Amino acid sequence: MTTTPLDEQTTDRMLDRITASIEGRARRRTRRHRVVALAGVATIALAATAGALVVRQATGVERNIAECYAAASLDAQHTGAVLGAPVGENAPALVDDRARIAQGLDMCAAAWRLGQFEPDPDAAGSGREFTVPPLVPCVLADGRFGYFPSANADVCSRLGLGSPSD
Repeated sequence: MTTTPLDEQTTDRMLDRITASIEGRARRRTRRHRVVALAGVATIALAATAGALVVRQATGVERNIAECYAAASLDAQHTGAVLGAPVGENAPALVDDRARIAQGLDMCAAAWRLGQFEPDPDAAGSGREFTVPPLVPCVLADGRFGYFPSANADVCSRLGLGSPSD
């Protein structure tokens, strides 16, 4: 088999095709890298926004609501108890944490006493008084207080929450 030498024009056309092919691949690779980088930036921005929403702090009005829990778990049934002035547009927040804690304990104890956390749904309206377990106040992630039934003072740390004394 013999090979014939290529003329200069054919060699130039082949070189142009090879160069164009390499440049096209480089452009596609650059474009692909750019898309991947933008997707990464968008994902990070979305995660940061979601994180900020999850750890949102309660407003002054929302801080007037204490959460009373049926068990020492953040997944337990719970109910809100309004502290201080009625919740409304102009309701002042209780600025003194000691007052918020004391009122929250009273409100949550009343919910327990009235049967709010009894397994029988008719218990709450029965007029009977139910036993109130020891309640421990903890600082929820948004700054409100949550009250958990527990004889152990370390319940807040076990739940990953702050203690009012922190």
